[in-house]
Amino acid sequence: MASTGFLIPTADSDSGAGQEFNNRVNARTDNSSNSTIGANATVNGSYWHTFGASVPTGATIDGFEIRLRGLDTFGDGGSYFNAQLSLDAGTTLGTVTRVPTGTTTLPSSGTKFTAGGATDKLGLTSITPAKVNAANFYIFIVAAATDGFQTEAGLELIEVNIYYTPSGGGGATGKSNPLSGPLGGPIAGILG
Repeated sequence: MASTGFLIPTADSDSGAGQEFNNRVNARTDNSSNSTIGANATVNGSYWHTFGASVPTGATIDGFEIRLRGLDTFGDGGSYFNAQLSLDAGTTLGTVTRVPTGTTTLPSSGTKFTAGGATDKLGLTSITPAKVNAANFYIFIVAAATDGFQTEAGLELIEVNIYYTPSGGGGATGKSNPLSGPLGGPIAGILG
């Protein structure tokens, strides 16, 4: 199994539902500035996309890992994020993934939290390399509060790692070593 490594989106857009994140560009640059949003029981979120993935044609997508760096900017310690991936610019969303996971909430300083994993497709189906490589591969992030009331969350960085198995299983390529044979011996080990 291979992976793209953590990719940062290069674009963002309004969700058209509820309150949007402010200064969304801050969540797609690796610095300590954040994109803020009020968190309550309604849908408050935005989209980020255009990750620049280059999963090889023919590969099988195995899973996704989401890593967010965020903080509770209100000070009550009750905020968290819900993230969902989309292969079609937000028309269809995968399962809601809470970040941080479990009952953990965001601290008062920027901290990285990871959800998903190498074999977790986060509710997406019919996944192809072309779809995850395209600008239509989105992440939708909503700020939420444990008590359902007002809080505020800051999102400092969004990253997505795509796990895949290359076509042919990613094992040995079957290529032979040109130095093998009578003269190959120790030289093949040094040069090969």
